[in-house]
Amino acid sequence: MDPIQTVLPYRPRPRSEEDIQGFTLRLASWYGYKNHTTFAKNVFEWTLPKYLDAESTSGQRWLEHLEAALRIGPHELSPGWASSAATQFTLGSSRLIQDVRVRSPRLCEHCVAQHGRFNKEWQIAHHLACPVHYSPLLNCCPSCQSPFVWERSLFKGCKKCGHEWQAKETNSTAAYELLANLQSSICPESVYRAYLHAINPEGHSIWLQKNIKFDPRTHHDVMLTAYALASSPEFSEKFLTDFSVDSNSSQTAVGEQLDRLRKTRIRNLLNEDAAGIESSIFPRTDFMRPDPEKLWAMVLPKYRRYRDNRTINDLADSTTASEVLGITVHDLNRLVDTGIIDCLGNSTVLRDRVYSLAALNAQVEQFFKKAEKPKAPSTGLSLNSTQKVLKRFGFSMIDAVIWAFDAKLPFWIAPSVKNDGALKCVYLERTSLVRRCEEEFHNRSDDEVLTRQQVRDITCLSDDALHQVSQMGLLPSKRWSGHGAQFEIRTIKSFLSRFRSTRREAAILGVQSKVVKSIHPDLLDDHQIVHLSKVLHSRPSHSSSSLRSNA
Repeated sequence: MDPIQTVLPYRPRPRSEEDIQGFTLRLASWYGYKNHTTFAKNVFEWTLPKYLDAESTSGQRWLEHLEAALRIGPHELSPGWASSAATQFTLGSSRLIQDVRVRSPRLCEHCVAQHGRFNKEWQIAHHLACPVHYSPLLNCCPSCQSPFVWERSLFKGCKKCGHEWQAKETNSTAAYELLANLQSSICPESVYRAYLHAINPEGHSIWLQKNIKFDPRTHHDVMLTAYALASSPEFSEKFLTDFSVDSNSSQTAVGEQLDRLRKTRIRNLLNEDAAGIESSIFPRTDFMRPDPEKLWAMVLPKYRRYRDNRTINDLADSTTASEVLGITVHDLNRLVDTGIIDCLGNSTVLRDRVYSLAALNAQVEQFFKKAEKPKAPSTGLSLNSTQKVLKRFGFSMIDAVIWAFDAKLPFWIAPSVKNDGALKCVYLERTSLVRRCEEEFHNRSDDEVLTRQQVRDITCLSDDALHQVSQMGLLPSKRWSGHGAQFEIRTIKSFLSRFRSTRREAAILGVQSKVVKSIHPDLLDDHQIVHLSKVLHSRPSHSSSSLRSNA
């Protein structure tokens, strides 16, 4: 028999709030089968996966079978279940609970006892309370703590200990009434990020963009702490006070930045609509602290290989490591490529790189030992301030860090660390920085290609001036024109040797343009450079020096 042509004699319609796997189990139970897999195997001669997902290929095929078997029009079942799943996937890469929609059964025992159905909203990971009875959604048997499985016995109670579900009109408590209201108003992303802090109170937001396996025995307590963190300022402050950052040395630059970053992240969890709720309303005011083995069991196997002999507190993802150092993830990867910072494993996928905070702390401290001992000179520049100089030679802040690490550039350490990253306490002297930039720029390969924006940064020309100079051939582009233009280094070097821009020199020296102009009247503004370019274009026999003096 063709399974798609199978027609069932009893053909109930699913309720709008019913879960796809719960409805399949209800149908299998009515026909006397233990679970949905044996039902599909015997009736449809088709093997179903252990867990059904309306968004998966097998889930879509199963819906087609059900529509045919129940004599329902095509695509009548899939929109309701698929749209419900899609709503919960809007968190994208910030998901923390595996699939966000929990696959193993979760239920309100009063609803199941009264109606014999499973609500699809129960499977959403951050839902903890039944909005009808204000009772907890069970992840496992309340009597013997056995995890639930999708079987026919689940309609009556626990198969292992015999505990039976009880029908009640309401089980109203202030805590679960609050939770039921929070479920619909609180920001889910805040809750899931708080969940990560809850399973690891002493951590540093490790694996913010990774999934964590659902554990039915600990999920309720952990998620309850997450709700308190994301809704109660009082609870968040207590959380921060009771669990200080366990860095290798809180006095180091990395330790201070970890402490700052963690406090900032926890305070940012607070949901504006739900803030101000007293933590005393929650039944638990302590914190969920799984033992390390259980915590590592929650981490997906893909990331367990980084464990070695380290604890989870020693690990950080690229986002956390870059924020601690005060640089971008791209800059962090450059430090890894040059060997200044080590990452665990050799993953070619940059977002999957994991860092040991202990090693990161040691490497930063080793770098700081290379600093000059005397105090920074009066002309010293903070790392942020050096960007104005570095851009005029086509370099970035991370290039200066690499030069300093390689002892090509002297640097000093500020006495205190600001709140913008451990590396931001590095100070450089302007004269030595300019000299190093000139030398490195001179040594760059003539065939190297720069983008239009990089050329604008180096020459300090306006977009219109750069366009005119390029059109007249004094700064020819190698490829295309307009915003997609590319320029070879050799043309930039030639241009800078012929024209000295007032704005560029002012940025390099760190003074106003009019001051530089008064000292060096031979420097040129944009309109003078364009004028000279036009003259040179029309009278190429004239030397640039004579034309510059006439200008």
